[in-house]
Amino acid sequence: MIHLNSVRRRDHQDFVCRVLNLLLEERHRHQLEQVVDAGDSVVIRYLVQYGLSIPGSHRGRLILLAIRSDDPIVRLNCCRSLPDAYSDLDLEHQLEIMLKDRFMPVRREAFRLSAELSSGHEEDLWKHALLDESRSLREFARFSLRKLGCSEERIAAIYRAVIASGPENLSALQGLAETGT
Repeated sequence: MIHLNSVRRRDHQDFVCRVLNLLLEERHRHQLEQVVDAGDSVVIRYLVQYGLSIPGSHRGRLILLAIRSDDPIVRLNCCRSLPDAYSDLDLEHQLEIMLKDRFMPVRREAFRLSAELSSGHEEDLWKHALLDESRSLREFARFSLRKLGCSEERIAAIYRAVIASGPENLSALQGLAETGT
């Protein structure tokens, strides 16, 4: 159905949208789950992008299904749409899941959203991100901490404290090498 949009003789956009809207309804939850779990990656990306772009109660259900996807772009799109689909405790729970994702851009987006939504705890959150396995996420955490008024010396001291308590922490060693003397 989605590939009909690539046909140029006629505009099938309305027809495809009506079919996708039916699929996103609660009564077709099982079919939606089948598509997300076993569908083609192009189809899943299009379905998730479409489903997250329109308002409705389907967004939360779609995110719960798509967040398990093997496709990192699908998970990133889900992470970006979390604040629109969830609130308060549900949002915090979903963000905690995304903070542990194996794809760094998903973790970065989850850290950014968590810091944006948790006033007063941003510094603790970014200190946790300092110990991420990804160098670019550690750099982003240092940048965010500097914006909050944390000095380079203080960041290096955080790394040193982690190494003192657990010298096998490779992320802390790498972070110290990136910042300390």
